[in-house]
Amino acid sequence: MEITIEVLIHQLNGVVGLNPHVFHIPANIVKQHQLRLRGRYLVSVGHLQWHCAVIPYKGGDAYILVNKPNLKKLDLTVNTYVTISLREDNSEYGMPMPEELEALLEQDELGKMRFDKLTKGKQRNMIYYVSQAKSEQIRIDRAITLIEKLKIEPEKGFDIGALFKKE
Repeated sequence: MEITIEVLIHQLNGVVGLNPHVFHIPANIVKQHQLRLRGRYLVSVGHLQWHCAVIPYKGGDAYILVNKPNLKKLDLTVNTYVTISLREDNSEYGMPMPEELEALLEQDELGKMRFDKLTKGKQRNMIYYVSQAKSEQIRIDRAITLIEKLKIEPEKGFDIGALFKKE
């Protein structure tokens, strides 16, 4: 089911030391549309669509992160309203899996087993990191490096941050 709502583009101050741009969703809209907090959605704005989470905020409000490049592409600014569409994201990982990482996981049984044991959030971190590389070769290199590091880390107490240290 898809819902369409009007939201305020806002900049949060001091959230985890950052000042992210967000689509602010008031508590009454969260409740009216029964949005799942921390749930995964596909958000559509104009000609763009991306995977996102509805993140809980103060007083029952919620927000969706929106990056500066997307604001620029949509010619949107802070403190203005925009109409967005949301539909539940039923994809396996909550974002597209890069072909390079998918192919590696199909070939590497131990790597796949370790990847599957990660939380969905940690899986998305790895997927995001690989997918952000612009060239195919860098995506391949990142996927190999991450899976190799994942295979040598102990299964308990796994430190996802260790994977993202300088390659």
